[in-house]
Amino acid sequence: MRNVVLFVGALCLGVPVVTQDVMAQAHSRATTASITLQVAGTKIEPAPFSGGEGLEITLTPQSAAQFRAFTIKALGRRSQLLVNGKVITEPMINSPIVEGRVVLTGMAKDELQAVAKQLAVPGAAITVRVQ
Repeated sequence: MRNVVLFVGALCLGVPVVTQDVMAQAHSRATTASITLQVAGTKIEPAPFSGGEGLEITLTPQSAAQFRAFTIKALGRRSQLLVNGKVITEPMINSPIVEGRVVLTGMAKDELQAVAKQLAVPGAAITVRVQ
């Protein structure tokens, strides 16, 4: 499996770094094993930092709130993002994802388009799990 970079929209926009208190709270909690998140939309756009293209995945407001709580609990852990049961990327969760958006990079444009097409159907969802 190729390494695919997952950028968090909030991080790309310069949201403050997580404090040690948040990290300590996260490590003291049991981590949720997996979560299924509803997708509100996708778009292919220039990727931050890489110079290539990325697929921005926007979650529904409810899923964004669930994902924020999930990423707080899973800080410092490796995760997997799945679309239709297939692992798309395996990023480390280094900070909470608070904006409800993620950007997939490091894939060919046709691969990004294929993932976007899978997520364009009504009720589309992604699954994120920690290892």
